[in-house]
Amino acid sequence: MAKGAQHKKEEKEPVREIVHLVFDQKGGACIEESFTMEPGSQGEIICLEENYALGPIAELEEPEGWMTRKQWWQVLLGIPEEEQPPHMTGDKMKLHGLKQRLEEDPDLQLWIWLGQNARDVCGYYWLISQLSAFQGQVHVLYLNNLPFIDDKGHIFYPIHLSEILPKEFVKAARLARVVTLSEFELDPDEWNKLALDGGYIRTLEGGKKLLSHAADFYDKIILDQLGQSTMKLQKLLVQLHSQAKLDAIEPYILWRIKTLIEQEQIAAQGDWDKGAKSLLLKATRGQLFVEINPDEPIREVETNEGNA
Repeated sequence: MAKGAQHKKEEKEPVREIVHLVFDQKGGACIEESFTMEPGSQGEIICLEENYALGPIAELEEPEGWMTRKQWWQVLLGIPEEEQPPHMTGDKMKLHGLKQRLEEDPDLQLWIWLGQNARDVCGYYWLISQLSAFQGQVHVLYLNNLPFIDDKGHIFYPIHLSEILPKEFVKAARLARVVTLSEFELDPDEWNKLALDGGYIRTLEGGKKLLSHAADFYDKIILDQLGQSTMKLQKLLVQLHSQAKLDAIEPYILWRIKTLIEQEQIAAQGDWDKGAKSLLLKATRGQLFVEINPDEPIREVETNEGNA
């Protein structure tokens, strides 16, 4: 073999630099752990913490839209008007830095990981609407309706990235593909449609199809799970997670429960400031007066999944 050919064969391919972006912090940690098994996919993990499946999303690039969402989060999180929701400002800085890096380094690859859930897909639509200048650098890994192996060796179809074992991400990384020019043209339109719908809840109907709903979309589920008996708030939260499979963050659920109390659809006894353990709830079922008897047997919830 000629020396020149041998030298050419021994040349190593340039190491690609990858930034992995997730909307699931625990899932991001699992992806990072998988790098020890597949170094070729290793890279920085960036987690965007905003949840665009909930709340107002109209005109977020305008001061009025940003303020509307900020005030909504302040109500949900119980923070004062002068305090910024940390995930909103944090995500804004992360996106600014990411776009700057993509612009400075044309060889940098961005891999966007999505689980089969509304939060990830909404986040993707929001993000892709702002990355059109980097077509060719942006990749997507949508783990939609794909089978994985759990820790007991059983096949299952995960909803969130955090449900997937690190070793399974080694195989999943092979699915990375470039976001097409057509997707860069059409997917931002989906985000604009969602924003114009004016809903506060977005649910995933399959594929990347999302539907918008009013803020009270989960209220019936909350009331149904509460039933006719007195129940501790903490137990209701557990049941909504484990039995009703309500895929919404706890601050949103608490906001809706407080709203139902204000609307007199739920009667409450206890002090919110003392925590969920001290609060008793009972559905009014249209009755004007509902007495909550602390001595009434409390409806317990059996679950193996822990607290919501």
